[in-house]
Amino acid sequence: MQREIKALMLQIMKNQNPQPLSIFNLLDKPSSQLNILNSSQYGTEILQMALGDTVRWAKTDEGLAFGSIDVTPRITLGKYSDLVSLASYFPPEDTNNNVVSSLSTFDMPGIPPQLVALQHFLQHFIVLTSNHTLSQTMLFNVVDWMLKNIDASLFSYLFSLKSIAVKIFMRKIFPAVVNSGNTKKALYPELSNLLIISTKDGYHGRRRLEVLQTLLSFGADPEYLVKDGPRGIPLVDAAKTGNLDAVKMLITAGSGINVYVPSYFGTALQAAVHSENLELVECLLGWGADVNVPHGPQYYVQIEKFGYSQYISEFKACAFKTPIQIACERNNIPLVEMLLAHGAPVDLCPLPQTIIDRSEWCVNDPPKYKETQFQTALQYSVTNRNIFLVRMLLSKRVNPDSTVIPNRGDTPLQMSVRLDYPEITEILIESGADVNAAPGRINGRTAMQAAAGSGNIQVAQILLSRNANINAPAGYSRGLTALQAAIRHGHPLMAGLLLMSGADINAPPAPIDGLTVIEAAAESGDLNMIKDLMRQGAILDSATAESAILDAISHQNLPMLKFLVEHATANKSDPEDESIPPIVAAVKLKWVDGVRHLLKMGADINASFYDEWEACENMNALNAAIMNGDTEMMELLLSNDANLQWSSSENPYNDALCHAVYRNSSQLVFLLLDKYSPSGSISFDPNVLAYAVDYTHNTTTIFETILNAISKLPKGLYGAHIWNAWDKLADKLDYISKYFAIKAAKLLVKAGAEINSKVGPADETLLQIAVGCGFFDMVEFLVRVGAYIQIPASRDVGTPLQEAIQAPRHQCAYLLLEHGADVNALPVEIGGVTALQAAARHGHKDLAVELLERGSDINAPPAKNCGVTALQAAAIKGHINIAIELLQRGAYVAAEAAPLNGRTAIDGAAEHGRENMLQLLLNHYDGDEDLKVVCERAAVWADREWHVEIARWLREYPGGSTESL
Repeated sequence: MQREIKALMLQIMKNQNPQPLSIFNLLDKPSSQLNILNSSQYGTEILQMALGDTVRWAKTDEGLAFGSIDVTPRITLGKYSDLVSLASYFPPEDTNNNVVSSLSTFDMPGIPPQLVALQHFLQHFIVLTSNHTLSQTMLFNVVDWMLKNIDASLFSYLFSLKSIAVKIFMRKIFPAVVNSGNTKKALYPELSNLLIISTKDGYHGRRRLEVLQTLLSFGADPEYLVKDGPRGIPLVDAAKTGNLDAVKMLITAGSGINVYVPSYFGTALQAAVHSENLELVECLLGWGADVNVPHGPQYYVQIEKFGYSQYISEFKACAFKTPIQIACERNNIPLVEMLLAHGAPVDLCPLPQTIIDRSEWCVNDPPKYKETQFQTALQYSVTNRNIFLVRMLLSKRVNPDSTVIPNRGDTPLQMSVRLDYPEITEILIESGADVNAAPGRINGRTAMQAAAGSGNIQVAQILLSRNANINAPAGYSRGLTALQAAIRHGHPLMAGLLLMSGADINAPPAPIDGLTVIEAAAESGDLNMIKDLMRQGAILDSATAESAILDAISHQNLPMLKFLVEHATANKSDPEDESIPPIVAAVKLKWVDGVRHLLKMGADINASFYDEWEACENMNALNAAIMNGDTEMMELLLSNDANLQWSSSENPYNDALCHAVYRNSSQLVFLLLDKYSPSGSISFDPNVLAYAVDYTHNTTTIFETILNAISKLPKGLYGAHIWNAWDKLADKLDYISKYFAIKAAKLLVKAGAEINSKVGPADETLLQIAVGCGFFDMVEFLVRVGAYIQIPASRDVGTPLQEAIQAPRHQCAYLLLEHGADVNALPVEIGGVTALQAAARHGHKDLAVELLERGSDINAPPAKNCGVTALQAAAIKGHINIAIELLQRGAYVAAEAAPLNGRTAIDGAAEHGRENMLQLLLNHYDGDEDLKVVCERAAVWADREWHVEIARWLREYPGGSTESL
């Protein structure tokens, strides 16, 4: 094809009348590719017009420079690759004859650079696309550029060709063309069997109705237009975007009006209500949309299959709400009126058991309830403070106490009181709402408890006049009695009213995260309230005292702390209590005065608790001070004989020095270091130097300090420290700074580290790790000091040379080759590759040639499991230039595949859609097996990956040419 385009451009430049081109690749050479096709007379004329006259050049920031002209989009392979070496995808006879020498040069004088760039671009893009090389995103971007900048006549010409490459190209770009909204380019008859291959969500925007009509007119299923999407999503998405015309088209074409998509807004009616499109909602209702959705077994079955997580996105949550719930949530009065007029039930809230069983979402979150995902229609109206909707729903006999799940959330009355909406509160009370409805299980409040918490005496008096229970028990989790709520939120007048009305001052707290009245007062930091409550009979038991002391510490209120400690001295703390010790809490807050007072009163300086945030089993005062980097606090604790080591915890929290190193604080390390000694009672933890490697890699100060401090240890202990540090250096080599790593490695080698020791779970040497990281300076250092470069492959890791090429780290590979690395070393059994196989897999032609020159076995067998020969690797990855080199040097096309999960070269090329590679391999086939059998097996692999054109061509090979396709 590239020759055809090139010759055509020559005709254009010479102002000749275009004639049909008859350019063939002769099959007398085993390296030749399939025939270049004849183009028709009209095709030539169209291409001449497209290239010569009507190209609309556009300035773009994403261009690919050809010479000095920047006109075509950048094409990349994968997120880590640079510009594609596109010349490597040309048929070998073109490459060998220097027809294509580079991306920036062209050997035809007089042709405008724009046309040169376009010629290269078209050739490269078609070949890359048809060989299954570009990502979907890249494909969409390039097609979008072409549609904007190149005349449609060019596509007419391309689509008139019968090449297998063009067939594949058409199928590949079709979703992108549909996505662009370009109907004309989607109408070619050759694409009619591909129309069900659709595009991403949103294809039915207003500007794309022609495309939608085209798809439907060619017989596309209106419920399955989106590739890999659930049934019905086109209609639901059309309703979501408010596209009435698209909705009509889809319903007329046979899409069910009540088709339900639990992962995306539910039905079209739910989506339209969510979008607040009154006209569309009216039409859907008129066409028979189910106003009760998702109520009914036909919906529940799909919901149960869909499943549920603790929090779901808005468009998924919408699917679980009735249309009237959605309308009330959106606070849309006209929609509510329309739905009610069509018989929408006001109390229906059909949450399936899947969601009910995972009702963590049903946590009350005043003051706005914005995080509560599911509410009844009345609850949504209360939340929105829409008095009109509240009255409307009540007039339709909605249950004034309706909740999504009984006892799992606030009733509408409780919500209105907590939100301090007195007008709605009065309406609900007058409508018969239960003033004594039980509080929700999690953070719930009765109406009276809610009024007490908000400090609204007027509402509280109204509730009392309606016989509200002043001593209703607190809700199960985070609940509060009315008196506890008033005190917790700092409403002394409300607390006085409640006490005068008979509130129980010693009512028990909620079972989970509850508060007594004294704890509530302490949490608000009110010492006077604590004293007043105790005068009125409030009991200060040990549990209450400990909790209140922690509150005093959180407020750093020394008078409150002294008062509570004084009155709690007669009480013994619970040895099973897992809460944070007061002294640790004070240290965490850097409250020196509080710590001094607690120590004065006999607090246990080594008391600890499990700190889940730090994953520390033994968070004590000294650990907390180290964590804060608080030297003043550390000196205070050390002067009071705080322990430096604790056996009940793991690194780094079992040793103060390790923890200081972990925090990367030289100041703390120097403060602690003189407390340790090689022969004293406080010895060095064997991991302390390893921690210096792991956590202090912005400087070597701490590392060198620790290394010097442990140098006086006995030889065996010292060696253990060095080994642990070397192991850690290998483990963290890819994460620490290169400066630190080199210096630490030199110091450890000088200290006696064994450079060829195998470390880590993969059982590899530091050299293998450094090669894999591409750390050339480290590789060079290790080789210089005698690291063994012929280390054989282990269970999971190849030789240093194999790892260098796999990484790929060319500089390291060449260094190892210069020092005599074995090019034919055996690979890892599972997925392993020899050096040459690695170079072929990753497309490194120059390195592959170097390896061949150094004696690499070109036909080395594949590894047992998932292995490849060099040619198989090149075939699977589509590296034609390497495949040609290998074939010219005697690589076997018919070499056996790996015993487990292997592919022959032909099978691998077919499976991965490498059309050009298949041409090359079949022309070079050297096996004894019948070629038709080989092609049929390869066609099966192509079919599995939906390379339908390649599969068809293989089944006809070698009886016909690609022109027949």
